[in-house]
Amino acid sequence: MRFKRDEPFRFTISPPIQGTFVLLKPHEKEAQTKKGLLSIQDISPSGLRVTSPLNLPVGKLTIHTAVQFTVNEKEIELDGIFIWKKELHNEYAYGIECFNSEEKQKEVIDEIKQYIRRTSGR
Repeated sequence: MRFKRDEPFRFTISPPIQGTFVLLKPHEKEAQTKKGLLSIQDISPSGLRVTSPLNLPVGKLTIHTAVQFTVNEKEIELDGIFIWKKELHNEYAYGIECFNSEEKQKEVIDEIKQYIRRTSGR
């Protein structure tokens, strides 16, 4: 599946928001790995572009994940799958397609709008 770069609401985050992720077995939250670090480069209601120093076998396997990060002092967790990978100089960029309810998508949009207002000084 292609990363939806043409979505109407996509926000590039500068500086990136730091977060963590775990790898999950599908439909089994308790079967997870240790936390890995990532930086969220951009976000939309249905996906993320992140970077991480970890080299995951994206494309060879379907990798389910739970991403956790804090924005506006609110903890957010999004579940999804890694859909693409690009090797950078000393890290990797990944696209994550998120599986969010409409309620969770609205929460992400509202928090990002608040973040934009707060960081732009409006």
